[in-house]
Amino acid sequence: MSVERDLVNAIDLIKGYDVNKREYHSVKIFTSFSLKHFKKHKLEGKNVLLKLRSYDQVADMLSYGANITCYSTNKFDEYFLKLFLESLKLSYEEHFNFFKYDYGNIGKTFNREIYNKIKDNLSDDVRYFFDELYNKFSSRKMLNSKLIYISKYSYKQSEMYIRYFLRAKYNNLRNRLNECKIEYINMDSDTALDMFKDESFNFIDFSYNLNKLNKDKFKEKLEKIEKSLKILKSNGKIQGFVGRNSEIILPNFKRIETRSLIDSNTNSKDCKKDYAYVYTKINNIDKQ
Repeated sequence: MSVERDLVNAIDLIKGYDVNKREYHSVKIFTSFSLKHFKKHKLEGKNVLLKLRSYDQVADMLSYGANITCYSTNKFDEYFLKLFLESLKLSYEEHFNFFKYDYGNIGKTFNREIYNKIKDNLSDDVRYFFDELYNKFSSRKMLNSKLIYISKYSYKQSEMYIRYFLRAKYNNLRNRLNECKIEYINMDSDTALDMFKDESFNFIDFSYNLNKLNKDKFKEKLEKIEKSLKILKSNGKIQGFVGRNSEIILPNFKRIETRSLIDSNTNSKDCKKDYAYVYTKINNIDKQ
């Protein structure tokens, strides 16, 4: 973690300047996908490898009792994810006022007063990062900048397909947060698969849309998915993202589930556009 360098890039992004998009880009707090399917995978006590897409995805997995190892190439994620996790110790109203722009009092989104309630629990590096941002910019300026991705789904819509949005589930997660096991590492998929080659996971969640890739990139992603066989337990599952019209065959995997990413009751134009395929190993493939 290079705080000064990360801070300079965050300031540039808030000001609207271009930055290295591989290392620095908008943080995504709330997903555009339904997360209801996590219930099917019975994640209690299971080890999960997660390519980080959004922070509510982490909250939902934790609410099911998963042990999470997540990664991304976005250096801002380490700061914002830690801020997000610490904010789960706040009341339901304070957490969603702070992060969800259309919940309650819109003026409290990224409000410094709420931030001050949790800042002392953050690590020195993370606290310094946000202190400096708050000293330079208003919460409104940060929220309206390229630093933060604003979900196109409202609080009411999100409440239908994100588990921890339910007050009872949020309170349960909040009460057991100290028992949750989560690790974040700044790295890419290749590094993750190499780094954890001697470990095994019950569930691996990638975020690949194979339909949008050229031939070479398509082959590269398939090789990574194949490589994940070595760290997937024999009865484990891998979730990959592909397009609606894709008929992708993954050698050594069996497709066990196809689901729409967005529930139809969100009234989204995208609700029938994308599908997520869930795979498991073919029975005669042993873990290397």
